[in-house]
Amino acid sequence: MPRLMTMAVVRNPKPAPPRPPDKPIIRTHPEPPATTGRERSTPTTAGTLSERLHGAWKASEWAALAAIARAHLETSGPTGPEIHPYSEAAIAYLQPELVAATDADLRVFLSGFDQKALKTYLTETLLQDRERLADHALALHCVGSLGADASNPIAGLRGLHAFALLTTAASEDRRGDGHRLVRIVDRAVKAEVAFPRWTFEIDVCGEVHLVDGGKARLASTPLEDKLQSLDRSRADAGKGDCYCQPAEPVCTPQSVCCPELKYYLADLLELRDWTHRYRAGDLAYIEVVGAGENRSREHVMKRVSEVYSETESTVRSLDKRDHQVTDSGSLSREIERQNETKLAADASVEGVYDAKAYKVTASASLSYDKNASQTIKEAQEQARETITSAVAELEKTVRALRSERVTTEETETNIHAWQNDGDEPKVTKYFWVTQEKRAQLYSHGKRLMAELIIPSPARLYERLMIDRLEAEVRRRVPPLEGVSPPTSAPLTLTAAELTPENYAQHVAAEGVNNAPLPPDAIKYAVATGSYGEVKNEQKSVGQLQITVPDGYHAVQMDLSGDATFRQYGTGQGRWVRFTLGSVVWFGGGGHSLTAGLASLTGQLAIEVTAANIKGCQASLTIKCALDQATLAAWQQAVFDLVSTAHTAKAAASEAAIADFLEAQAEHKAAEDKVRAELREKAGARHPFFNRAIERTELKRAFIYLLCEDYSAESAWIAKAEPCGLPEIDRHATAERGYGWYFWDRLFDWKYMAYGFFDYFWNPICEWAERFDPDHADPLFKAFLGAGYARVLVPVSASMEEDFLWYAATRQKWGQSGAPPLDAEDPRWRNVLYELKYASESAMTPREGYAANVAPGDLSILIKDTDRYWDILAAQTDLAAVEADLDRELFIDGAIYFVADIQPESGSPPFSGADTMWWRITLDRPYEGPASPRRLYSLGAQAVAPAFSFDMPTELIWAGAHDRCLPSYPLPACVG
Repeated sequence: MPRLMTMAVVRNPKPAPPRPPDKPIIRTHPEPPATTGRERSTPTTAGTLSERLHGAWKASEWAALAAIARAHLETSGPTGPEIHPYSEAAIAYLQPELVAATDADLRVFLSGFDQKALKTYLTETLLQDRERLADHALALHCVGSLGADASNPIAGLRGLHAFALLTTAASEDRRGDGHRLVRIVDRAVKAEVAFPRWTFEIDVCGEVHLVDGGKARLASTPLEDKLQSLDRSRADAGKGDCYCQPAEPVCTPQSVCCPELKYYLADLLELRDWTHRYRAGDLAYIEVVGAGENRSREHVMKRVSEVYSETESTVRSLDKRDHQVTDSGSLSREIERQNETKLAADASVEGVYDAKAYKVTASASLSYDKNASQTIKEAQEQARETITSAVAELEKTVRALRSERVTTEETETNIHAWQNDGDEPKVTKYFWVTQEKRAQLYSHGKRLMAELIIPSPARLYERLMIDRLEAEVRRRVPPLEGVSPPTSAPLTLTAAELTPENYAQHVAAEGVNNAPLPPDAIKYAVATGSYGEVKNEQKSVGQLQITVPDGYHAVQMDLSGDATFRQYGTGQGRWVRFTLGSVVWFGGGGHSLTAGLASLTGQLAIEVTAANIKGCQASLTIKCALDQATLAAWQQAVFDLVSTAHTAKAAASEAAIADFLEAQAEHKAAEDKVRAELREKAGARHPFFNRAIERTELKRAFIYLLCEDYSAESAWIAKAEPCGLPEIDRHATAERGYGWYFWDRLFDWKYMAYGFFDYFWNPICEWAERFDPDHADPLFKAFLGAGYARVLVPVSASMEEDFLWYAATRQKWGQSGAPPLDAEDPRWRNVLYELKYASESAMTPREGYAANVAPGDLSILIKDTDRYWDILAAQTDLAAVEADLDRELFIDGAIYFVADIQPESGSPPFSGADTMWWRITLDRPYEGPASPRRLYSLGAQAVAPAFSFDMPTELIWAGAHDRCLPSYPLPACVG
């Protein structure tokens, strides 16, 4: 399908690639008169749609511009403006994907119109319909919806343009002229559609005016910004507060404004390097063994690894097969062993010193982690059968919760001995090994290049690595269960503070179960007595015995009873007395008496005397109060129990806290160990994978800066009916798939070039974090600490127009908004090309074939190509030959370079059908098998001679041993 773009109207500091002069163009609206600048004016509501939109653009009234465009689109309707039936028929028939007709077909199409009505339509209505479609396209373009709109006014403009040319050509050439009408229509439906230049400068993010109180004012200038900063610094002078403690960041909305994309034409150059050889470098170490001296050096390498696994299952049988567990563990250990294989380089020295032979065995070992996935794959293949059997048996017989912790400790001890039986010292010199690399520069021709500056390119990668590392730590080391026990508070209670009312609370708080009950505050003692008749004389009738309980003292006596008196005798009264010391109760004339008592304790004997009674009954009740000493004893007893329980509880709490802290320390140590292992593995990652990480992160950032919205919903349903499994969203995939593919197709990411700039371009408060001089991979260290990166990416061939349209409008897949689905579209690629492009050098198949090639041939004969023939001059095209000299030639799996191209004697003459023969000289003899016919392809062209550069290594070489370090390519393996 043809692509629609007018490259000359795209605003950019660099000019766009020139448009072919014979390529037709359809202008939607004329350019407005040129002005000296953007005048600030008031948009008008009068005039044509183009004039009103242009007026809003000149005034930078973006809301007004959007309102004007929206009002027009709402009037036109979702399917576009209403047009004449003849216009609809022409647009429906003259579509690029449907035009596969002859001149006769086009004439039959025209004959279906009423000729008189057609003439009227062509002179009046067609121009009006064209204006309607142009206005509709302009409104869509101004609001950024042109490519996504289903009405497709661009196809309509092309169809009407083709229809006008077709009717004119058919009326002028009624007899027909071969395929003249088809050629006219084909050019017309592929014409570029150009909008006025100002429509590409609708940039709300580039507005330089601000509104303050209804008055326009300029944004602040750099000088004003400096003055404001100076005022702030003076105001803050003397405060002495460092501000390098960053606050907790908050989520900030992203700007909808994208950076301006810079692009230009340049040669696409590729620098390729390869290892040429290893050679001795600077002196690393000197070992001297004196005369008659024996020297030994012991090297000990110790490695401890711990594997922890946990399986949850249910026992279905008593038959537990331990060997199955062992098999599973063996695989884990085998993978671990393969994954951590160490490579050591040992050196021994033999030579002659002072006419005496000597031999020294030394070791200069460099170990590294073999972290390639191939070794893990090999271990898995070796154990696959055993693992399959073990898993099947486990599912049948065992599902038990068990934890397994396997600790492996390996110790390797090497003793290196030097013995010098001679009279002179022996000296061994060790050298650093230098890797010598060869490199060459290749050119892929002129390409459109896009460039962006990316700040702190590693920031997101570091955050994701931290999250990923912590997730792996949590997976390997389960979270510590429980929380820290509470610290036991000191006992502030005293014995005197215990009361019968509050003791239960304290006892319960400390968990005391055997605390004595509190003594009663009041107790009562009761005694009764009955006495007989007493006549005139006064006499004692007995004692009333009563006991005050221990720990108490009497505070009150209550006496009640009844007496029967006799008639008065001579000289005597009638009475009954109860006497305790000097206290007398119950004299004559009463039946009860309550009197206070002193603090009496123990056994009390109350004397009873009476006179003139017939009889007497008495009941005595003593109220006893608790002694303070008794209360204090109870308080102390309870306090001792509470204190003892609290001490035991505090000790248990301290022990629990100590256990928790120990478990927490062990848990943290396990986490730190896993973190260290993961960081070590990441630090030992092969530079190849580091380059892949760099390129992936820069690609992501590049696309993000071009305003790709990564926050959009994915094409997956997290829980799909009916079973809640994750599943592909069919509609979303169809809607978003080609939007994602646009980025991979738009650029040649394979040839992305980038450079990192120093850590000090980061904010100054981050310098310590970004500064890391000890990383093993210098380029990856530069990536991690870079303040910014400069990224240059070539635009894919045939995607230049789509790129320029996106740079101007931020819309994908050009004006039509449709991805390439037609094999005739130059932007279209099949899956085979995608696979080849991803895995091989970008070779271009050429016409013809290599004929009768044989091993050892320094030249090959290419048949059936006219590529190097100048048709006009009827001779060899020297420019075409020059363009392919020093170019890669790929044949039978090997890459050669083209050294010379000459016409082959006996070649068929030029016929325009690729019949000529050419002799191509290679840079080295042909290495493939003999064949009468071999296809070939050409790649990039070497544009500069190869050069060498040195790369330091950590290898050490004993210089007196093997004087030949390896050179590449290595000799072929024989055997």
